[in-house]
Amino acid sequence: MTPFVRSELIVNDAARLLADLGRGEGRRSFLVTGCMGGEGTTTLAIALARAARKLDGTKALLIDADLATSGLSRLANSANRTGMRQLPEKPDLYPHAVLQVGSDLDILPAGSEPGAGMSELVAAGALETLLSAAFRDYRYVFWDTHALGRSADTGLLMTVVPGVILVTESDVTRMDQLSSRLAEIANARAHAVAVLRNRAGRRPFSAGP
Repeated sequence: MTPFVRSELIVNDAARLLADLGRGEGRRSFLVTGCMGGEGTTTLAIALARAARKLDGTKALLIDADLATSGLSRLANSANRTGMRQLPEKPDLYPHAVLQVGSDLDILPAGSEPGAGMSELVAAGALETLLSAAFRDYRYVFWDTHALGRSADTGLLMTVVPGVILVTESDVTRMDQLSSRLAEIANARAHAVAVLRNRAGRRPFSAGP
């Protein structure tokens, strides 16, 4: 069963989180990342985007910003489509490159290779331009990113999108790993707006380290 058709329980949990996030400092754009990889960040990112529709019909855009693996794009069978990597050469690709999955999920793929890397995208101001355009159509923008402990790309992305949702995995993520990632977020002058624990008890995600 793919993350696109998982139990509504995850979407319900994400809806509660999104309701809380929506009350905080007017943030509308969030990175979803993990400590070391494999914590369930893509599943949560998908659930958050779907939860926006569930709450009040608000639209959300989900961006595959994991240029290292393009995991979300592969799940959506769109790994070879135009996307993020093509922004410098095709600055007007949004919204034409957005892929609709079902009735409640809009995805911007990572983009086909070869293409721009994260450092080039940040330096060119392509992400700010994309975000400004996306906010004309979407209430929320979620960025599914590589784990902080595995790629420098997420650190670069935090300079553009400082609101970070950090996912840990119960009985797997060590406290020293969590502390290190929180320090990395703070050093980038970003903000950990939520720290979630996956596979803790009956609920797929719960608040707290």
